[in-house]
Amino acid sequence: MKNIIARPRLKNVVIEAQLSYLFYMGIPAYFSNVVIALILAYVYWQREPLLVGTLSTIVMAISTLRYIFFRLFTQTAENMRDHEHWSRMYLVGSTMSGLTWGLGLAFIANYLGGIDYFIILTVTIIVSAIGFISLSSDLRAVFMFFYPLIFPFTLSCLLYYANPLMLATGIMLIIYMIVAGFMSLMHYRHFIRGVIYQQRNLQLKHRIENSNEDLKQANEKLAALSSTDSLTGLANRRHFAYFLEREIQQSQRDHNALTIILIDIDFFKLYNDNYGHLAGDDALAKVARAIAEALTRPMDLAARYGGEEFVVVLPGTGMKGATNIAERIKQSISALQLRHEYSEVADKYISVSMGLAELKIDIDCVPESLIHRADMALYVAKESGRNTYVTDAPADKA
Repeated sequence: MKNIIARPRLKNVVIEAQLSYLFYMGIPAYFSNVVIALILAYVYWQREPLLVGTLSTIVMAISTLRYIFFRLFTQTAENMRDHEHWSRMYLVGSTMSGLTWGLGLAFIANYLGGIDYFIILTVTIIVSAIGFISLSSDLRAVFMFFYPLIFPFTLSCLLYYANPLMLATGIMLIIYMIVAGFMSLMHYRHFIRGVIYQQRNLQLKHRIENSNEDLKQANEKLAALSSTDSLTGLANRRHFAYFLEREIQQSQRDHNALTIILIDIDFFKLYNDNYGHLAGDDALAKVARAIAEALTRPMDLAARYGGEEFVVVLPGTGMKGATNIAERIKQSISALQLRHEYSEVADKYISVSMGLAELKIDIDCVPESLIHRADMALYVAKESGRNTYVTDAPADKA
């Protein structure tokens, strides 16, 4: 318990768990007290209406107040609860209830005497058992209810020590108090240990969830890094190969069109040799950005195929739509106005040649077949003077 007190947050968790248990078990305990008080009043009303009426009224009043207290507790928002305040209030209610029952029952029992003494003692034991169960999460509440309840009867029995039956009853009540106190302590420790373990499990669960989330984000970053070309920010060749194979299978299954565009920067080796590799890398990044901006659908993929070559995959797009996209790419790169004095293209700006190939389900069983046809079209584009695009039908060029 010292360790709990030294850690305020854990202490609040323990008190909250205690209060939750106390109020959960308190409802049946309150009503049990009322029922027992009414039964006593019914049984002894003809003989001692004033005594049993007074005791029953006080017990019902205290039980009613404790029930109201319970309702106030449950209607208070959790983040607004002063747990120590509510705990103190509960202890006060437990003490008042224990004293009322203990003094009242002991007085009535001694007043009536005879067999009624032991009947009321039995009632006292029943009330103590109810309290023992309902208050067991808080050792203080058990002691402050249980001992004020049992002690008056124990003292009463011991005062009549000359009577062997009363002396034996008093000794048994002492044993009962000792055993009940010991069992309360054991149950309390078990309860506290359970709360602490539960709290630790929750903390561990949160840590695992956070670790899983961190791991998920790290995996997503690794996946992005493993599928992205570091220079251009486009997909890399590895991701392109995976994407193309998947889309070919999808197109074959659904009988949808699929076209790829293989792109090569014209005379890029001369650009690198004369302007330097840093300028070459910058030009690659700008061309890649222009290609990506020419694609308007999220389903399309632009990737760096290798060196100064790029590739575009257009799912659900036939050759007519692909040529329109090729024209956009050509115009987008032309708009960059990247000077290339060593190019053999007339305007001396960086330009690209493109080869287009549409999937033929009966021929392109593997991605390499489709790529080969696009590569052949690209070769024709280069032989045709570059800065143009050609489909895999040699007569089609722009």
